[in-house]
Amino acid sequence: MNLDVNGPDFAKKVAALDKGKTYLMYCAHGKRGLKACGIMKDAAFTNVVNLEPGLSEWEKAGKPVKKK
Repeated sequence: MNLDVNGPDFAKKVAALDKGKTYLMYCAHGKRGLKACGIMKDAAFTNVVNLEPGLSEWEKAGKPVKKK
């Protein structure tokens, strides 16, 4: 699922998610993912993880990425 933390409907989309599930947040460099995690934790989500230091570093390290 792709949610834009800076999008006007981010909070609405997050409110519709199951707070008991685990969510991995990521962006290119980790800052927007961290912001999303903070918003979700403030909304009582208990299992949110930010991929640090971001997807670009993940790819540089040779880790797998599946793109559509």
